[in-house]
Amino acid sequence: FKRKLDRLVKKSPRRLSKSMIADRCVFVMLNEACMVLEEGMIDQPEDLDLAMVMGTGFAPFSAGPLSYADFRGIDQCVARMRELAKKFGKRFEPHQMLVKMANEGTRFFPDRPNPKQVRQIPASECPRSKL
Repeated sequence: FKRKLDRLVKKSPRRLSKSMIADRCVFVMLNEACMVLEEGMIDQPEDLDLAMVMGTGFAPFSAGPLSYADFRGIDQCVARMRELAKKFGKRFEPHQMLVKMANEGTRFFPDRPNPKQVRQIPASECPRSKL
């Protein structure tokens, strides 16, 4: 069916990597999350992350799109979103809130440890690895 549809719209199938697909999905949700915060529909980033995990099925281990952005780095998210915007259109342009945060070096959850400064513990040092 997909090949028939591709022929009808005269498009050849495009292969996208898993990371490209994930980025395209997550960054659209991140932009929407910023709009929700900006419009005052939700006051706390924690509430928004919880709503995204419980309501949309956002990966719980990521703790929501705002926590994901903090972990990945707001500046890295903005850079990647700009790449996607050049390739796929303006819907991937980073929200102005993200651009401002990247320029100022701020995060959604400043009280949480900065993932870039957290020391990675080798598996051999983990208590469970000695069981």
